[in-house]
Formats: sequence, C-alpha cells, structure tokens
Amino acid sequence: MAYVTPTYTSLRDKGTQQLINDMGVQLTPISGFRSLAKMNAKGISYAYSYLANIEKQSCPSTATGAFLDGWGEVAGETRKTPSYATGVVTITGTAGASVPKGTVLVRSDGVTFTTDGATVIGEQQAITCTTVGVTGNTPVGTPLAVQVGSLIGVDRNITALSAITGGTAAEDDDTYRDRIIKALSNKNVGGSASDHVNWALAVSGVVQAWCSEMPLQGSVVVVYVMGDRSNQYSGYPQGTSGTASNEKRWTNATGDLLTAANGMWSKRPAAEIMVLTSPVPQAIDLTISGMTSATAATQQAVKDALTLFFNLYGNPLGTTITTTQLVQVIEAVSNTAGFVLESPTSSITLPVGYLPALGMVSFI
Repeated sequence: MAYVTPTYTSLRDKGTQQLINDMGVQLTPISGFRSLAKMNAKGISYAYSYLANIEKQSCPSTATGAFLDGWGEVAGETRKTPSYATGVVTITGTAGASVPKGTVLVRSDGVTFTTDGATVIGEQQAITCTTVGVTGNTPVGTPLAVQVGSLIGVDRNITALSAITGGTAAEDDDTYRDRIIKALSNKNVGGSASDHVNWALAVSGVVQAWCSEMPLQGSVVVVYVMGDRSNQYSGYPQGTSGTASNEKRWTNATGDLLTAANGMWSKRPAAEIMVLTSPVPQAIDLTISGMTSATAATQQAVKDALTLFFNLYGNPLGTTITTTQLVQVIEAVSNTAGFVLESPTSSITLPVGYLPALGMVSFI
C-alpha cells in the first residue's frame, strides 16, 4: 500500500482546531496562534514529504535518478550513457595531400564532425560527431562540407558513402528501471538465451534483442538486435552481421552491430562464438474496405496502430500473425466501425530472421 501523506491544508486546519479546543476560545483571523498553526503545519508537511520520497526511492520499481542508479549497481546493471555518432568517409582532392586530425566536416544543418586521425587524400577517414546523442546519426549519401581553411589540395564538398551511426541518448529512468527489475528477477545462469538478451539490452543503442535457445551450429550463438524504432532506419541496425573485434574465429561485425558485439564480448561464455545480426523487415500489405469516408487522421491512426502492433509482437525467432489479430488492432482505433479486412485472408508466418513491417495499406 502506498504511503499516504496528509496535505499541508489538513495539517494546518487540524492544528488550528487543536489550539481552539485547548484554549476554549475562537481565534481571530489575525491571531498569532493561527500563524503558529501554519508554521507547525508547514514543517510537518516537509517532514511527511521527505518520508514519502524515502519510500519512493526504497524500491527499484519506483526509484528515480541517482537512487535508481544505486539500485542498478545492486542488480549489476549500469545506465546507458549517451554516445557520439561515428562513421567513415573518404575526403577527395589532390593525391597525396594531407588531411590532419581534427579536420572539421559540416552537415547542411550545422552539425559538425571531426576526423579521428591524420590521413592523406584517398584514404578512408574515421570521423566522430562533436555533439553527443542521436543528432549525429546521418544516412548514406548525405553531403558534408569540409572546412578547408588553410588546407591545400582538399575538396570542400564530399558525400557520406556509408551511414554515420551509433549516436544514442542517455537511457531514461523508465527503460533503465525495466532492465534493473529484469536483472533482479532473472538470475544469470551462465549464458542462457535470456542472459544474452539482457547483455544486449545493456549496450547503448539496443532497444530490443532476441536469442535462440538453439545454437546455429556448434558453439555459434546468434543474437538479433534492434535500435530505437523512431530513428531514420526504423530501428534496424546499420552495418554487417558478425562478431566482436576480438573474435578471431569469425568475420567481425561492422557499424551498429559491431558496437553491440563489442559491448557484449566480456560477458559471453569463453568458448562461444557470438554473432550479432539484424532482423530483416518483411512488408505486410493490407486492404481494408468500408473506410473510404474515414478522415485522413483516422486512416493514419490505423496505420500507426498496425505499426505499433508489428513492432511489439514481431519476433525474428518466429512470428505468425493471424487475421483476427489484425482485425482487433483496427477495431481498437476510434471511428473504424463497419470496416472489413479484405486482405490478407489467412495467417501470415514469417521466416526465421524476419520482422513484420507495415507495407501498403489500401482503403477501398
């Protein structure tokens, strides 16, 4: 039962009434005893508020901020810190011209990146965004302007030939609390599928994870990961599947998948080859009749509800979506009475490794 604290008003009124009862006289509106009752009520109210906060922070399911971080230490889970987006570009210009470390590249919206080391024209340049968080995540093909300054033989304009990824925001209390509670309720059993999922979710940028109970072959374990569904890639990690940098028995991952693999490397069982991969989206088209008169807002609400359902229900280890489920999702949206789901007409079973994604929705 939650700790119930009396309000300042109730404390003040009770204190005032107690003085009236003790003295046997009514107090005037400007009586000093009324001020005394207010002062006492205020102090007691502060004490109750302090006790209420102690109660709130004494349980991981309600703790916040630094107190939640303390519970995280007990559970062996650390809050995910924000990270900088990184990538690789090729700066063009006169062959052999030098590109020093710290050379600045600017995106059209003013977001800046700097080169991580000194290279020459024609070599690949590792770059890092100067702003922490998701701001630096940049899709392939984005123009970047090199701040040439006194540089000689360096072209001003280049294009990102691969996605610049890895920028993540600090983990919020709700997401962190969920991981802490799972860690406290699930004991580590030395490399179970649930252990792998928890290890993956502890890596910055990973929001969903799945691991099969059965290894791919021998000691090869495959872990599927997804990022924030609201990013420009709909949460699908950028990069190629593979293992951590220290794994010499398998092809190393790249991009977001390498970040996840490296973050999990120290936790895996000694002989295991842990492969990180991204699920593949499989579009599901729908045809809905009886909604041609629905407003654009209602039609968009239907699409949003279906997208949310696919995101939460999909599992790359195996997903079957029934027409009944689709109908129930649409029915839950306001102003959709009288619709008929024309297609699909039967259940949809996705192959292993695939996640459902909303395709074309036709309102006829």
